Amino acid sequence: MLMIIPKYNNCRKMKLLIASTMLVFICACGADQTVYGYVVTKIEQSDGWQPVMRVTFRVGEDKVISEVAGLLDEYQDCTIENKHNWECRYQDGRGANKFGFTKGKYWNTPGWGSDIRYVSRWEYNLIRCKWYRQNSGTFNGTKECLRTFI
Repeated sequence: MLMIIPKYNNCRKMKLLIASTMLVFICACGADQTVYGYVVTKIEQSDGWQPVMRVTFRVGEDKVISEVAGLLDEYQDCTIENKHNWECRYQDGRGANKFGFTKGKYWNTPGWGSDIRYVSRWEYNLIRCKWYRQNSGTFNGTKECLRTFI
């Protein structure tokens, strides 16, 4: 019995297909226009801080959408260079406000005072780790903390 095994002369086509698929995935991941801000608050009568929330900012060509706990706000009066450098303006009961990112760091004017601030992801996770250990004990708190960085 003679068995015919097809010869894969189209190996180049297969390699090209794999390479182009990988390129599409790399470009799609690199096109993510999402940045995050991490909010902490000062603990009363202490020098410590507690983690509050992560704010998601989706940066478009001419607008920014912020998301906090599933609630969305859209800002259209924005000047956008890229996802790490932009500024939006809006009016509320306090008057004129501005916020944005400069070189990947969040800022806002007017600020919220010294009891609320935005921090880097790294600092936010370190603060969360302190809370995990305080609330769950050293062993379980450390396990929860490690999950934060993964």
